[in-house]
Amino acid sequence: MFARPSGSAPVCLRCRLRLQLRLARQSHHRPFLSIQQASQFSSSRNAQLRIIRETQRPRPQRDDIKRKPTVPKYSYPLGRIRGKKEAPLREGTVPLPIDSLGEPSQVIILKDAGIKPPPKPSKVDVKKGLAGDLSSHNRPVHPNKGTKPGQDEILRAITEQNNILGPEEVNKQIEGLKPGQGGSRGGRLVLPKDEFDTRASILHDGFTTTQLLGYLDRGTDRAGTVDERKQQELAPTEQDKKGAVHRVSRSSWTPGVRPIPQGAQSTAQRPHSPKKMGIIDKILRINWKIDVLEEIESPGELDISGVQRWQMRLLVAGEPSKLDQIRNHRRVTISVNQTSRIIKIMAPKDSAEYAADDIETALHACHSLTVDFAPFKPLSNSGTKGPQRLFTDEDLVLASELSGAFLRRSDTGGPRVFVSGLDAAQAEDGRRVLLSMLDLPTTSEGKILTTSAIKKLGILSPHGRKRALAYRDQRKSLGRWSFPIRRGSLQDSAESIRDASSSRPGQVRKEVIKFLQQSSSLKALPIDVLPPAATSTSTSASSSTTSTPMPDVSTPGTSAPDTLPSEPPSEAPLPATPLENPTTGTSTSKAPEFESDFSRSPYNWSPIPHTSTTATLGHILHRIPISPPTRVLTPTPLSILLSGPRTHTFSPHTPSLPTILSHLSASPTAATPTNTGAHLLFRYIPNPWSTSTATTSTPGGLKALTAIPELHITFAIPAGATQDQARLESVALALGQEYRDVAMPDRGVDVRFARREMLFAAGAEREDGPFAGLVGEIGVVVRGQGRLRAPSSVRVGVPAWTVTGAGEEGRGGSGKSGKGKGREERVREWKDGETVEVEYLWQGVEWRESVEVGAEGHRLRYVAVEGGKLGGRRGEVRLGLEEDAKEDAVREFVDAAFRLAERAGGSISDDVGKAGGEGDEGSSEARWEGGVSS
Repeated sequence: MFARPSGSAPVCLRCRLRLQLRLARQSHHRPFLSIQQASQFSSSRNAQLRIIRETQRPRPQRDDIKRKPTVPKYSYPLGRIRGKKEAPLREGTVPLPIDSLGEPSQVIILKDAGIKPPPKPSKVDVKKGLAGDLSSHNRPVHPNKGTKPGQDEILRAITEQNNILGPEEVNKQIEGLKPGQGGSRGGRLVLPKDEFDTRASILHDGFTTTQLLGYLDRGTDRAGTVDERKQQELAPTEQDKKGAVHRVSRSSWTPGVRPIPQGAQSTAQRPHSPKKMGIIDKILRINWKIDVLEEIESPGELDISGVQRWQMRLLVAGEPSKLDQIRNHRRVTISVNQTSRIIKIMAPKDSAEYAADDIETALHACHSLTVDFAPFKPLSNSGTKGPQRLFTDEDLVLASELSGAFLRRSDTGGPRVFVSGLDAAQAEDGRRVLLSMLDLPTTSEGKILTTSAIKKLGILSPHGRKRALAYRDQRKSLGRWSFPIRRGSLQDSAESIRDASSSRPGQVRKEVIKFLQQSSSLKALPIDVLPPAATSTSTSASSSTTSTPMPDVSTPGTSAPDTLPSEPPSEAPLPATPLENPTTGTSTSKAPEFESDFSRSPYNWSPIPHTSTTATLGHILHRIPISPPTRVLTPTPLSILLSGPRTHTFSPHTPSLPTILSHLSASPTAATPTNTGAHLLFRYIPNPWSTSTATTSTPGGLKALTAIPELHITFAIPAGATQDQARLESVALALGQEYRDVAMPDRGVDVRFARREMLFAAGAEREDGPFAGLVGEIGVVVRGQGRLRAPSSVRVGVPAWTVTGAGEEGRGGSGKSGKGKGREERVREWKDGETVEVEYLWQGVEWRESVEVGAEGHRLRYVAVEGGKLGGRRGEVRLGLEEDAKEDAVREFVDAAFRLAERAGGSISDDVGKAGGEGDEGSSEARWEGGVSS
């Protein structure tokens, strides 16, 4: 039964057979081994079997299963314990002098473990008392007497150490680790980073998370107060839960500066638990008020990632942008990677975290709105190539630059535009800029006057002063209809001037004088028809209005902008910052984010409108038809140019202003020019998206812009004063404007005679008045020396007779056309104090500064206007006429205007100013050419 191979111990064949059967079952090449095959195994074939085992490969394991190394459930360094609790035995091994199967063999030996159970506490006999029974248990151990502690004493000490401590004892132990000395900085301890990390490690290893959290909650300075307040401010709202607001991620502050692709190293990489280390960090920094010296003195970095593209555009838009404002306020360094959309903040820890809080707060306060421009489809740019759109891509880019908002056209291709801003005011400003870019209809009405003596065909010479026009006119191809100008002699000029001042006026001159002598339809009514408030002031209305200098304003769209020709544009008296650019200036004042409501207070509108009459020099511009460039200068009759609606635009451009000024200064009656000061004009237009309610019924859409008067609020800045000394000048309704444009194609300039009506509010500057809230908000921003802003929307009650209902004719007419109720009929039906609540939208603001001088018995005024990129820059030369002037004064005013045009652009044609008798009316008959100004 035994085989003795060479070099090995005797082995039982039965044992070897069992071993080989076990190996055969484990192999996948030999899954079964028969008895016949096993009988062939012997000690002589040992080498062959070894070769077979080496060639057999183990069964492959699945890659997706991660097998963990087997770890014994219990560990017995001194040997396994066997037996019962009363007599436990410890298992040990002793090596044998011989090997078993080629491996060292051992013998298991059991011996007494020497473990005794702890003694049970004896029951105390009340009769014997406590002293005698507990004396042996409570006997103290004195090491100095040479006696060793017994086993009972050692076990009792271990038991006492294993007892669970109470919360108060744990808090005392944690409090004992609080440092008592160190550098001081504003009442806070400053420790080196090594000492700070040592105390953090002691707290981490010595106490559990529950104990640390209990100490944190019981602290006098609750650590979560600041963070909880921040979490409440940044808590997701219902809009956030719907996915409208995207949350950004923020890394921990780490010392040192690394490139943006590498990113900041998060403290979560430490081997400790992030939650537990966060609690320890709060205890050290907030409860114990400890700062790290290296964090205060050395810079570090903090990354904000996950920012959306439109959010990144909002942060970097404008000059200065929102990131620039945070950088200057927190004194940090901010770098932006547009590709990866990562914002890196490099600064000490406190400054970096404050800056990150500001950025997250700004992103959380983003406001978005959808503007539907469907009512403005008739204003689409049908003259351009491609699809008809209200706004081109260049328009949206410019609107984004001016307002700082992010604008995006609807994906469906409809007339909707999505506007997003860092706050509600910025989003509303983006809508305002888009609305100002449209060629909106106005309340101005008028015609062009020419004479039948002009038989030639004029040419449309392109207007090269694009910057002088408003933005809505800059996109048009405009030109002036004119004849080639000849250089005349001085004798011809003298004769032309004499003809223009003749007592036998031409037909055009007669029509202009007749137009200027028309009085207001409201003033023409009998006294008993006017409301009670108007009867006492109707007789002195003209004297009171003319004695007070009114701000010189012009209706947008009727007079295009221009600049002072004799000086560079940069030298003109302009405000310090562009008004339409939100990125200029460093004012901390914010635009109001509410809608002012003044309809509940009574209004004290003047019963009689104020009428101003002016003559302005400029150019009448017409739209150039789309044609090849070689055909632009083709002769064209004026009737073709005036065949459609909205045919022309008036630009107050005066090419020979220095000639006019030199002539006035050389006059023996010349007066010293007077600076009348500067004005800030805030324009409000009716809300075209407003709908009628049960109490108010006002037109909507484009009809609202022509049926409801505009609201003008003017602030005056006296000459020599600063912007912070601005005061309210007036609050008025622009009822409308009528004009007569005299086209002089054979001369250098044209003339516009205009009559404008304004209805002023009396006592608007009172602190208890209905406009006190609106005026106060605008006045604070004006005196803030920053970007001029105003409430985006206001509600004002206007007199009911100033609103033209559906189907009625526009304001400024006489009401005799029969198309609806005219102004006289509306005034007759108007009840005293009846107002209509109208919602207005802020359209823009203009800076106006004027110089006035006497010229030929009238007021000659040069007005420099700065309206930003949307309103344009222009210089206006206008002659003013006193209100309620007599017929002789009106005639003299018209002659003075023609003489002023002669000085500016050449002599006036004989058939315009020459006397025309009854016999030669056929040669000098005036011809009216229809056409409404844009």
